[in-house]
Amino acid sequence: MVEYSKTKTDNPAQMELLRSPEHMRSNLVTCTGPPGSGKTRTLSDMIIALAKIGHTVLCVAAANTAVDLDATTVYRALGDER
Repeated sequence: MVEYSKTKTDNPAQMELLRSPEHMRSNLVTCTGPPGSGKTRTLSDMIIALAKIGHTVLCVAAANTAVDLDATTVYRALGDER
């Protein structure tokens, strides 16, 4: 299971995305929702979990700020594991 910190923006669909082993084995995962719904946080948590078990991940988004935030969050979370 993915380790995460519950935030005010977590929603049931996004939490299921993180908890479901099928999503962790998938080659493609999408996370959609309105602004502020926790998409970036959800994907950051998933990327961190996958990176910790040795996977390479490509993250794309319609907004550069979302990718920048994901990259910064992942970089900081992995610390010495990079």
